Amino acid sequence: MSNQRNEPESAPPTSEATWEGLSATVQQAMEWGIDLSGQLARVHEEQDIVVGAISAATIARTRFGQPSLPTPDPHATTTVEDDVAALADALRALVADPPDAFVDALLPPYATAVALGQELQGAQRELGVPVAPIPYERAPRTPLGGFPLEVPPDPASIPPPVREPVPPIDPDVQAGLDQRPDPRILLVIVIAVALVAVVAGIGWR
Repeated sequence: MSNQRNEPESAPPTSEATWEGLSATVQQAMEWGIDLSGQLARVHEEQDIVVGAISAATIARTRFGQPSLPTPDPHATTTVEDDVAALADALRALVADPPDAFVDALLPPYATAVALGQELQGAQRELGVPVAPIPYERAPRTPLGGFPLEVPPDPASIPPPVREPVPPIDPDVQAGLDQRPDPRILLVIVIAVALVAVVAGIGWR
């Protein structure tokens, strides 16, 4: 008789809840908003579609607390701007008494989801909290917990270095330099003296 027990298979992680009735701290809301702005940018720019039904009732929360956009509606008639505005509205509803920096970051209009994410990053900097990166390859890169990396300037826009004028050499100093013997002549004289000394030494033997 086998002692092997049949363990039930664990179900894959699924979305456990939505944002309906959820409240969050300002920092949580900004981090979630930046995460969702990256998700939304991928849908808009890589799939070239809109989501069409973004709200607190459709944004899912996984068992790990991470937000996830709803599946895009293929029959949606909304625009990219409508999607971004709907996401901003859902974020605003998370915080009961938001500071001005957070509210200002959610004010329309925004042409892209990345623009909304950048505004939220600006609010994080203004509030003195770590800046979260936008999880989208084409977004400006931001190290985790740091500030956005500066885009290197265009080399053509960099002015050439200013060279300080070289002061003229004093005539007396220049005359002294001109009167110095050629180092090559000195080398020849040294070699000749050395040879004479060697020859003289051999002759005395």
